[in-house]
Amino acid sequence: MIFESLWPLAFVLAVPIIIVLYLLVPKGKEYKISSNLLWKKLYQNQQSKTFLEKFIHNLLMYLQIVIILLLVLALMSPYIQKGGTGSGNVVYVLDTSGSMQHENADGETRLAQAVAEIKSDIASSDNGTFSIITNDGTGSNLLAVASSDKKSLYRLLDQTKATDTAGNLKDAVSAVQTLVTDAEGKKKNDVIVMTDGVGAADTKELTSLFSAQIRVMGDVTSNVSNDFLSYAKSEKGYDIAAGFTNYSDSKATLEVSLYEKKNVISVRQISIDAGESYTCLFEDVDWNGKPLHTEAANIAFEGSNAKDSLKADNECYAIAESANAVSAVLVGKGNTYIEKAYQAVTSQTLPKSEKESDLDVKKDTVCIYDADTSAKQNPAVNRLVFADGQSTGTKKKVSLTVSDTELTSGISEFAIGVNKTYTYDVPSWGTGFLWAGDACAGYYGQKDGVRVVVVGFDLRESDFALAAEFPVFMSNTLSYLSDSSLLAQSQYEAGEKVLFHPQADFDVNSLATDTTYAGLYTVKADKKEESYVVHFATDTQSDGRITAEDAGVKSASQKIIVKKQLRNVILVLILILLVLEWIVYVRQMRYRGKFYLIVRIMTALFVVLALFGFSVNKRNAENTTIFLVDLSKSNAQNAEAMDADLKKMIAKMPKDNQYGIVAFGKNSLVEQFVSEEKNFSGMMSAVDETATNLEDAVSRGLSMIPENAAGRLVILTDGKETKGNIESTASALVSKKVELLSVLYDVTVGKDTYIENVQMPGYLYAGDSYSMTVNVQSNYDMDARLQVLRGSMMESETKVHLNKGANSFVLKQKVSGESAESFTVRVVAKGDTCKENNDYYAYAAIHSVPKILVVSGMDEDSSNYEKLLRAAGCNYQTVSAINAPESLNDMLAYKSIVLDNVFRTDLPQKFLDNLDTYVKDYGCGLICCGGEESFALGGYRDTELETLLPVDMEPRGTNESPSMAMVMVIDHSGSMSEIVDDGETNLDLAVAAAENAVSELREKDYVGVVSFDDTYTWVVPITKAEDKDGIKEKIETIPEGGGTTIKPAVKAAVEAVKDCDAEIKHVVLLTDGQGETTNFMDVMGPCKQSGITLSTVAVGADSDTSLLEKLAEGCGGRYYYSDISTDIPKIFAREVFLSGETYLQNGTFTLSVNSSNAVTRGLFADGWPQISGYVSSTPKSNANVLLASDKDDPVLSVMQYGLGHTVAWNTDVTNKWTKAYAGAEDYVQLWKRIVDYSVGNTSEGDTIDVSTANGTTTVTYHASEYNEKTKVEAVYTDPDGKTQTAKLQGSAPGVYEAKIDTDMTGIYNLSVRRMNKDTVENALTAAAVVQYSDEYKFALTNEKFKAFVKQYGKTITANDSLWKKLKASAKAKYDLTRWLLILAVLWFVLDVAFRRFSFVPTDTKLYAFIKKHWTQKKNRAILSTKTKDVPKTEQPSEEEIPQQKKEKPKKAPKEKKKKPKEQQLDTSALLKKKEQRHQ
Repeated sequence: MIFESLWPLAFVLAVPIIIVLYLLVPKGKEYKISSNLLWKKLYQNQQSKTFLEKFIHNLLMYLQIVIILLLVLALMSPYIQKGGTGSGNVVYVLDTSGSMQHENADGETRLAQAVAEIKSDIASSDNGTFSIITNDGTGSNLLAVASSDKKSLYRLLDQTKATDTAGNLKDAVSAVQTLVTDAEGKKKNDVIVMTDGVGAADTKELTSLFSAQIRVMGDVTSNVSNDFLSYAKSEKGYDIAAGFTNYSDSKATLEVSLYEKKNVISVRQISIDAGESYTCLFEDVDWNGKPLHTEAANIAFEGSNAKDSLKADNECYAIAESANAVSAVLVGKGNTYIEKAYQAVTSQTLPKSEKESDLDVKKDTVCIYDADTSAKQNPAVNRLVFADGQSTGTKKKVSLTVSDTELTSGISEFAIGVNKTYTYDVPSWGTGFLWAGDACAGYYGQKDGVRVVVVGFDLRESDFALAAEFPVFMSNTLSYLSDSSLLAQSQYEAGEKVLFHPQADFDVNSLATDTTYAGLYTVKADKKEESYVVHFATDTQSDGRITAEDAGVKSASQKIIVKKQLRNVILVLILILLVLEWIVYVRQMRYRGKFYLIVRIMTALFVVLALFGFSVNKRNAENTTIFLVDLSKSNAQNAEAMDADLKKMIAKMPKDNQYGIVAFGKNSLVEQFVSEEKNFSGMMSAVDETATNLEDAVSRGLSMIPENAAGRLVILTDGKETKGNIESTASALVSKKVELLSVLYDVTVGKDTYIENVQMPGYLYAGDSYSMTVNVQSNYDMDARLQVLRGSMMESETKVHLNKGANSFVLKQKVSGESAESFTVRVVAKGDTCKENNDYYAYAAIHSVPKILVVSGMDEDSSNYEKLLRAAGCNYQTVSAINAPESLNDMLAYKSIVLDNVFRTDLPQKFLDNLDTYVKDYGCGLICCGGEESFALGGYRDTELETLLPVDMEPRGTNESPSMAMVMVIDHSGSMSEIVDDGETNLDLAVAAAENAVSELREKDYVGVVSFDDTYTWVVPITKAEDKDGIKEKIETIPEGGGTTIKPAVKAAVEAVKDCDAEIKHVVLLTDGQGETTNFMDVMGPCKQSGITLSTVAVGADSDTSLLEKLAEGCGGRYYYSDISTDIPKIFAREVFLSGETYLQNGTFTLSVNSSNAVTRGLFADGWPQISGYVSSTPKSNANVLLASDKDDPVLSVMQYGLGHTVAWNTDVTNKWTKAYAGAEDYVQLWKRIVDYSVGNTSEGDTIDVSTANGTTTVTYHASEYNEKTKVEAVYTDPDGKTQTAKLQGSAPGVYEAKIDTDMTGIYNLSVRRMNKDTVENALTAAAVVQYSDEYKFALTNEKFKAFVKQYGKTITANDSLWKKLKASAKAKYDLTRWLLILAVLWFVLDVAFRRFSFVPTDTKLYAFIKKHWTQKKNRAILSTKTKDVPKTEQPSEEEIPQQKKEKPKKAPKEKKKKPKEQQLDTSALLKKKEQRHQ
């Protein structure tokens, strides 16, 4: 037997007191009796007994002593222990995650088994205290705290249910720590963890910290889980995929039913091999958009009687995404980038018009205003505005940084290059998110109920639209501007928080949302209602085969050590003895009174109340204040100030208060357990200082506040949260009614430089030379060094000068590996006070070099261009124009096609027919290089090539260019009628060429046609080219003729054109014959005098080439010789454009550069060389001009066309016009980038996406080929070299995902493999890059934290009073058992004393005095009542009153007192009875 307390032994002194009471002879009462014969006899017998005989034979005293001893024993709380020694006070951690729902063979769940064991432990313990903590994906919940109420504990346990969430028993550590240790940190309770094999893996910390006993529930089970349900649009409907996994050692067969709402769409029978996953595909389903769900039933395991152990993971749901409800319009001529991003986000086409009035703009429609339309803004609609001219300034050729806001979620680590941007003063209602240094280049906000997003630049003047981040930004922006959707996403894993769009005009905490269990849910706010789906956490909870041994944990099967309380047994025995003692007393003393009975009942009442554990409500529980102290790196300089402030605040703590301290950084630790002692000596905890996790700190602080106590959290911090989200704790603060206070500290930043980011090309190929941009932030001017390290080896070092603010540097690199390019970029600067942010990790995958096709013009020498491509590392093939591939399949063998000075008609028609699909639908590229047979000169105007390219063939300002008159002099002699090719004659080709030339003329131009043989005829007299069809009809009438007489026809043409009103006058002569004379001076003279130019075309070897060349030279025209008949149309078309100076520009031209674009960034740092010629054109509205001439004509422009990219290089690649670029390394880099851009980021086959946030990396694999047995797994190596494997689960048709922990800074290399059964069908490499924490950035702000504190608490200073009285949410109970037992002891001693001394209250003088006064008071009250009742008529008059006073009442005669007869003792009768007894 063990006693909880020994101090009650002091009450054993009551035993000698009782003995003394029996030894003392009380003073007796006098009674008159008739005879004392028997009394004398009795007295003699009593006197003859010895002292011992008298003591032994006093049974009443014995009973009273035993009762006293038993009461003392009950006060000492005796108990016995079962199973060994222990405290008998237990903290249970009950795992309620999804895996606890697995059923054993007898149908009992693991949770039910755990609850039964806990109840058994409780039942076997008397008055042991039990605390119960439940843990699952929703967190840790204190179910009971130090409770000994068995019924209440049973009830709570019976009400406990397992969730569908993934538990993490590591999260229970802080709650257990609070309950297990006392104020000095000493262990006061045992810890038992009730979990299964799945949860046992997370118990190591509980075991090491608290020596926790781990009990693993459940047997090895077999289970099939329904992992996901998703859909994708197909040609005939929807492809719906349901994923299943067989968590057993046997082949499983099952029935899969697909429902739309309650209607069965399809039923499939499938089988899954042991341990394998299976994707069940329902193809081309006619789905109407109602909720889908799949159900697995009739699950059987081959060769086993095992049943499916987990029912909760047999169903899965899917719903149509609400993002499709977004409605928007584009105001402007059109912008491919915006339109494509909108279509990607919403799967809808974006309506557009230059006038908003032409669009269907409703109340909830979002208006997107393209550049140059900002003046047309409708102030009443939610809108996105590009290049809003209502600005305060402009910036040119800058790199914009993106701050972390709701619009830029997921893309804040990003920079945008722009050629020109407007800058703004951020309005009071707005928030800036784009910055050009300190100047705002983009903001958003809400004014008068209207939401506005302003982007300061034209998308076409930046590289933003070409980046993968642009669609993400558009998605966030449309979500912000659109009121149609409440939820930020509609798919959740059980336990995840429901996410709402940040613009929602309601309190998110007021909405009832639940993700505890899998299923389909609805959330309502105002008049809006949306659904969301919760999935069972199958990836971690569905495998019932995991045992304690698998988790590396030894399961404890023994019962806990409990204490069996004996107090209640003793109290029952005391009640029995009290009754027995009373019976003995009554019989011995012949007592018939009531007083002693009442006294005895009071004693018994005290014992009964103690037996039932009588308790009362305490006054309000002590106020509990938890101080949360930020020991992160960013707040390290305030450590001494926080210590001083803590001492000051704790010293002021009043009575009835207690406090605790939590230290936090990236993690949180209990520095001081809850205590009333004011002995704080400074912070001693060593937390991970690399981040500020306010969410974790607040959660731990809340867990330290006792259940019935009024709570307060005081956060001492700089407020710069870099991990977690404190807003997630809002609901807990509100529900627990905890007061939130914050003491904010200012931080003085020392000299610091850090690398903000490193920008690398999106695609690298083996052997590539490339440039990477390093952006460095510095808060002071200093010379520094930029080092590039591969592993521990320094590859290069560059000296730079850092200016205060943002700095950007371009470093030249060359790919050294074949699969990945990874290195560390380090900045080293003298005086830098923070080294943790000096390293930045860079990674880029190296791809196989894409194959490109160079289509060379018929007269083009592409050798110089091929040399350039080889230097750029391009994988190319060259063909002539007429040999260009004609089938789409042949074209798709190349990722991009380059047209090198190609005339359109030289290309096969089928090639041209397929080109649009090749680029738009298959995401391939098209590059057009300039020359005298390209762009407008190559006949591209109004063709598919003009549609595809980023430029229009008509130069800017063409309508203002001079008018032209063109007369075509065509030989129709007999020789021109000879068949030369495909049944056509030279005359046929000349007629067609003339018609093409007419088509190229403007309506304000003039045209004339002269045909000649031995005479000439005006087929078309000089006229305006307005009726082109009529003119062509006349040209087609040119007949076959006879001889050849050239001069008269030419002379007539010159004379006629001389008198025309056109500003440019041009004649073209085409002939295949010999001239009748060589004297053309009378033609050349007038041409020179009148400014007429004349070009000649010699057809075939029989033509008079010498004469025609001399004539062209003398008249300022061009001479052509062609022995290929198909050249004739080209020549005529070219002459239309070359006759003036509008299209072909010759001279020396300086280039202006958009250096912020990825294609041109960092090249030719000393200035771009000049060019000597180019073909004029006009950039399209959705094109991005990267290089322009000093005439503002585009030289290099790019554009997205459908899924592909097109490029217009308006100068040449033969070094005729670009001689200054030949051999320059940056020119090679330029063309590598141009080719990479045209190839784009579309990829044939499988792709992989890697995103990292908050220590977790999500790997998403998109399979181009997949079936129902496709498996994907990732092998990854962390920065320490440890390699692990993660299985990717299907999440959609052909999409597989996995989440891996990436907490360490550095590069995690990934190899992701797609397998069919055990065969690897494809493998991709990637990497997750984890940079230094934002904790080390001096530009970090605390605005988010201040806004949170303003909403849910308040900010104070250390000198403010914080110890105001808080009201607890519930009353605590105070157990009176010991006080009742103490009263029972004292009262029982008093009871014995009363009886020994025959004390009766009625015998006391006090009683007599009280009775006398009470009687007198009563008599006076009676007399007063009688007086009031006398009638008025009977009252004496005033005169009679004196007489009455004088009269004395007559005394009644005295009666003589009769003496009572003395009682006679009848001795004879007594002797007679004595004799009868003897007989």
